[in-house]
Amino acid sequence: MAPPDPPPHARYRVSAASRGEVAMARDRSALRRGPGARA
Repeated sequence: MAPPDPPPHARYRVSAASRGEVAMARDRSALRRGPGARA
């Protein structure tokens, strides 16, 4: 038997966490490039 699907809010929490990690990586790369890289 396959395990039951996680509830939608659990999936959203996981995707939100991964999105946060992507945002943090983007911020780190922006800091490496220097100020004004985002503009």
